[in-house]
Amino acid sequence: PPPPPPVPRFFFQLFSLALVMHYLPAFKGDMPEWLAYTLSVNSLVYQTLDNMDGKQARRTGNSSPLGLLFDHGLDTLNVAICCVCLAAVLQSGVGGALALVWICGMLGMYFSAWEQWCTGEFALPIVNGPNEGVLVGAGLIVASSWYGPALWDGPLVGLLPAGVATGLPLPHALSRLTVFEGQICLSLAVAGSALVANIWNAKWSAHRAEVLGLGFVPAVLRLVPFCACVALYVGWGFLSGVFHRETWLFLLAGTLFYWRATALLMLSHMTGQPFEPHRHAWMLPFFVAPLLGVCRVLGLLPSGLGCCLVPSDGDILKGLCAWASLVCSHAAHGLISEFCDVLGIQCFRVKPVGHPKAA
Repeated sequence: PPPPPPVPRFFFQLFSLALVMHYLPAFKGDMPEWLAYTLSVNSLVYQTLDNMDGKQARRTGNSSPLGLLFDHGLDTLNVAICCVCLAAVLQSGVGGALALVWICGMLGMYFSAWEQWCTGEFALPIVNGPNEGVLVGAGLIVASSWYGPALWDGPLVGLLPAGVATGLPLPHALSRLTVFEGQICLSLAVAGSALVANIWNAKWSAHRAEVLGLGFVPAVLRLVPFCACVALYVGWGFLSGVFHRETWLFLLAGTLFYWRATALLMLSHMTGQPFEPHRHAWMLPFFVAPLLGVCRVLGLLPSGLGCCLVPSDGDILKGLCAWASLVCSHAAHGLISEFCDVLGIQCFRVKPVGHPKAA
């Protein structure tokens, strides 16, 4: 039988995102019990199909670079969706906690793709996000259903037995942490250690030194454009308040930019092309537009320029979202079409009868 295609499994996560947008639009509040079980099942179904399709494709001889691009490309979007859904279930609200969860997911996937480009292989550690991370997330969602949203606002030490909690010499700051804050600290520690591991593996990679012909510092500098755009984008969102006013649109535009940047890294690894993100003009609006917004908020623009030529923050965000949608659509269609031409297959239309497959 043919391998389960990556696209249908992605609709499980899109369905989860639609449910969260309807029942938890402010990333906080009560939710139906069935919603938690639905989100958990959707995550586990996605994980199961994600682990199956590659093995089945290789076993049946149906694997191809196009399948790899579909697989990892959808996994990139899935990371952002899972982070947003999990933040809503954990009662993050619209604020810094939501931004931290979202950014940690994006940086984790981007740095993993960068490590793959440097080392020439995609090697996950024994404990990793696609396997154990999804299971832990599903467990947290079920726990939120069992104990209610109040679980995450309760004290972290309340999870310990009464005798143990009173007998331990805990620091004052640790004793005042809520369960949600403790979960955020743990997530930051795990994400930080993963980023350090990515950089460490890239530093000692023979592939980077011999095949790419790059030193360690030039390879690290390839991370600067993406990280600078993310920092500037998030800083503009909080300074201007557009993150709180247009949260979902803000997350959408940022997620599309992150997907395109990560896909560029993956494509450079697959095709052996140079990875030079600073030379791509499509990234420029994601740097210039938030920069103008930050300068206006801080009062660094001339009064006439700030009032007349720079649009409002809401208009800037809508323009960035439209630009990101256009760039991602064009890139996806172009890449898929080129892969289909090389492989002699069809993706967007039915293959004509009697049309021979390319060797």
